[in-house]
Amino acid sequence: MKQAYETDAEELLREQQTDAARGLTAAEAVMVGQTMAFLVTGFTSVLHVLTVRSRKMLYKYRVKDNPQLYISCGAMIVFFVLLAAIPPVAGFFGLTALGWQQWLIVAALTLAPTLVAEYGKLWDAIRSRTAEKNRVAWNK
Repeated sequence: MKQAYETDAEELLREQQTDAARGLTAAEAVMVGQTMAFLVTGFTSVLHVLTVRSRKMLYKYRVKDNPQLYISCGAMIVFFVLLAAIPPVAGFFGLTALGWQQWLIVAALTLAPTLVAEYGKLWDAIRSRTAEKNRVAWNK
């Protein structure tokens, strides 16, 4: 039992040393994580508007079909970026500056749900095409 506590304590110490080696205190690491979570949530919400409007694949839409939607989505993304990138504004909202690695992680985590939703649409389209072919073949 005592060894389990010592192992956990050693692991926690190792994690803190790793964060310290990167130049982050524990409080700063929490701030970076919270900022990243806020940005992923915000960006994903904006992109979600584009994916849920119909069962059509996202790439089949043109900007001229609904320019106001694309302008507002672009404006919100720029707003979120500026909110996190301008230090006085970020500090006011409890956010912190991110490095380029963190921005890449935010981008990847933001795109993941969109890619999953688009894959679901693709899979549904394939299944409905197959079902239609079977229905037509059955009626012949």
